[in-house]
Amino acid sequence: LDPYVATGLLDVYAKGGDLVSAEKVFDRMPQRSLVSSTAMITCYTKQGNVEAARGLFDRMCERDIVSWNVMIDGYAQHGFPNEALMLFQKLLAERKPKPDEITVVATLSACSQIGALESGRWIHVFIKNSRRIRLNVKVCTALIDMYSKCGSLDEAILVFNDTPRKDIVAWNAMISGYAVHGYSQEALRLFDEMQGTTGLKPTDITFIGLLQACAHGGLVKEGVRMFESMGQEYGIKPKIEH
Repeated sequence: LDPYVATGLLDVYAKGGDLVSAEKVFDRMPQRSLVSSTAMITCYTKQGNVEAARGLFDRMCERDIVSWNVMIDGYAQHGFPNEALMLFQKLLAERKPKPDEITVVATLSACSQIGALESGRWIHVFIKNSRRIRLNVKVCTALIDMYSKCGSLDEAILVFNDTPRKDIVAWNAMISGYAVHGYSQEALRLFDEMQGTTGLKPTDITFIGLLQACAHGGLVKEGVRMFESMGQEYGIKPKIEH
């Protein structure tokens, strides 16, 4: 089996989540490259099989930042935040390769899940001191989410105010942060500001945050108005979360 063809097939199966076919191709490869091994790890993590992914990760002769990112993110996405943090620490200890934006976003997600505020703060400082990692909108949104979920709304607000080119995901994170902390009026004010200044269209996630804010604040009329505007103004079908 030609290694380039095999790696291409692996990539297709990984994206489609076809683990059985991916394993068949991988097992037939006479030599496994960094790219093919990373594609197989991706396939395992997409299926939530983090044990098999880690086993292969540990057997790799060389690893680049992509393979580290796939493994850290796999842990973070499938309910193993402590393992994600430990692997990030292992990456730092090895000094090479250097973390990038994808690494810190995945690790901040892990911090959010377990309320690891001090670890999150350390990563924030690490980002600021890094020449490689930019505080772009994705990284800033991960920081906003982390600070909000770890109980430090003030720090979330500071990051939000400094976020460049805010997209809808960044606004949603801050609206949700206000809502979770019981600042109902601030959540609604921020939504009005977003509508008045950005031209961004709200998503179903926006309305989950807004309705949560109304529920926390006992704002029944406002909640009903928001719920109705979802379908009438924005064409968003209510889900169970709403």
